[in-house]
Amino acid sequence: MIKKKKDNSTPEVNSSSMADIAFLLLIFFLVTTTITSDKGINMLLPPANAEMNKLEYSPRNVFVILINSQDKMLVEDQSFEIKNLRKEVKLFINNYGVKSNYCDNPETGVVAIKADRGTSYKMYLRVLNEVKAAYNELRADFVGITPQELLKLDPENNAQHKVWFKSAKKKYPYRVSVGEPIKSGEK
Repeated sequence: MIKKKKDNSTPEVNSSSMADIAFLLLIFFLVTTTITSDKGINMLLPPANAEMNKLEYSPRNVFVILINSQDKMLVEDQSFEIKNLRKEVKLFINNYGVKSNYCDNPETGVVAIKADRGTSYKMYLRVLNEVKAAYNELRADFVGITPQELLKLDPENNAQHKVWFKSAKKKYPYRVSVGEPIKSGEK
């Protein structure tokens, strides 16, 4: 009898199609993966208007809000709590020249917000939301509805809503100036 020699080598796997499989997996993951990107704060900017750029505002008609890197707020150079901001913005806008340090009328009043580079997004957004809420409350009061009802108006499909919306926007135009962030210590 003849003895056969044992083959100690392991059988090889045919890997000729591995590159094809890897390429197909790569394409699959590229197609099915969604890539998120930071888009910033979604704000509707007014159209560029040469007349608006020429307007000069008196300091009386500008309500200045500064937010520092520790998320502390100064309103008109006074330390201020965010819980009182909405009320103060409403008083400023709806002044009609009564108080000498507030604006002449809602059409000329501007709320200017300036933040430090170290300001947290949370605080910055809270300030923006409070200012927006102040405008919404003034507009809602003007047309005789609640702010929640104002936010539910459908001016595109309802004629009465369109009239309310246009008149409230005309009476209380949203004039908010958002300045470039500053470094700590700058003014």
